Amino acid sequence: MKKSNRDFLLWSINIEGLRDIYIFGSIHTGSPGINRHLPKVQSIIDQVDLVLNEVEIDRLGGMSLEVFLETEHEALDQKLSKAQYTKFWSAFYKVTGQDLNHYKNYSPFFINYVFLKFLIKNPCALDVDSHLYEYAVSKAKQTGGLENFEKHFDTIFKIPYKHHLHLLKQSLSNFSKARRQFNRLESLYSNAQMTTIYKQAVQKMGGYKKVLLYDRNIEMTQSILKHAKTDSTLGIMGVAHLGGQKGVLNLLREQGAIIKGIKTL
Repeated sequence: MKKSNRDFLLWSINIEGLRDIYIFGSIHTGSPGINRHLPKVQSIIDQVDLVLNEVEIDRLGGMSLEVFLETEHEALDQKLSKAQYTKFWSAFYKVTGQDLNHYKNYSPFFINYVFLKFLIKNPCALDVDSHLYEYAVSKAKQTGGLENFEKHFDTIFKIPYKHHLHLLKQSLSNFSKARRQFNRLESLYSNAQMTTIYKQAVQKMGGYKKVLLYDRNIEMTQSILKHAKTDSTLGIMGVAHLGGQKGVLNLLREQGAIIKGIKTL
């Protein structure tokens, strides 16, 4: 697998007048192949004062699922034909072991999240972000979020309902394809193929790149710069946020940063 000289998941950032900064490109799930990068990142956590995930991980556990209840549209079984809903019910049960009727009043985004979580891994296994958060807590490090918690989830609802419904239909219609796509992503991430992951993510986001990626890149960059005035900082974010002209690494470079990739294997 060809590797670009820009393909690193972990980066050191040096900006005059600021404390040490490190950036790690995460993936919001976990597996042996994905987790192989974590020991190196944990060694960075040992060195810094502050660890920032995209959002405050400790708040996720107490988050009410009511925020994902659908109030503006009909329940899923009313949006689909009886035959299609029956087909999707069977696919959902086969993968999750749960009754889709229990979720039909939630947003398609949330239903798809539950389905894919069971599809691609053990749903009880820790994702990369949680692994690193728990390690930081065990080392008595300061923790926090790069984005405003409420604003982070508001971003999801800026995407039209019909788009979320389309993605859910894709997953339920062909979950074997969805699993293959994840296996490919897992392989790319395991081999630190940052450039390819970024390009695929941008293509998949289509017209929603600004909302899902570019606007958030600006907010996360500003957060890192603010915190690094007083604390050595590790910022952990989805790997797709790192690359491209509008990515966090380039935004930091525009602030005069000297950026170096760090091997994680």
